Amino acid sequence: MFGLDPLNDDLGVGGQPTQWFGRGILMTQACDVQLAKSVQFVVAGVHEARKLVDDGILTASVIRDRIRRRVLIEIVGSSW
Repeated sequence: MFGLDPLNDDLGVGGQPTQWFGRGILMTQACDVQLAKSVQFVVAGVHEARKLVDDGILTASVIRDRIRRRVLIEIVGSSW
């Protein structure tokens, strides 16, 4: 994945993207990928629930509740 790190990069014009590896969900329709309609995509990073709990970002009960209700958990400005 490539992107700007909001904690370390200048988000203004000319900011250089950072590259990292991880799991993610491609936020587009499958037909756009299949037909090569787009050259850039938005990717939502996927984090392990255990790491979120261990790092004190979320509690296990919050994660369980959100999964049961099928609610997306958004973590903005995460540096990991």
